[in-house]
Amino acid sequence: MSKSKQGKNNRRKGHQWERDLANELKKIGFPEACRHLEYQTHQARGYDLEGTSPFKIQCKNSKTVPNFETVFEEIDAEEFEFKVLAYKKPNKGKYAIMPMDDFLRLLEDLL
Repeated sequence: MSKSKQGKNNRRKGHQWERDLANELKKIGFPEACRHLEYQTHQARGYDLEGTSPFKIQCKNSKTVPNFETVFEEIDAEEFEFKVLAYKKPNKGKYAIMPMDDFLRLLEDLL
């Protein structure tokens, strides 16, 4: 497969992961969850899903674990929001990764 076809295929899989996760979130109480289309807003915010407040979610679908420190640095989140990396490793599993400070704040809010 040519590099351009492989890149297009990877983007398609990534976009599908974003749609799938948005649909899962709709079922559990985020009815407005949808893909954040950065090219339509002319504003890169570092996250992929809208309607998931207080969570800012960046989605990655990759065989290799993404550099999550870089992902968290890129997410434009307010002080009261939680940064989440939703990582899907094809045929291996799905994971939610978040900074420890956000995780502890989330636990505080829940308990």
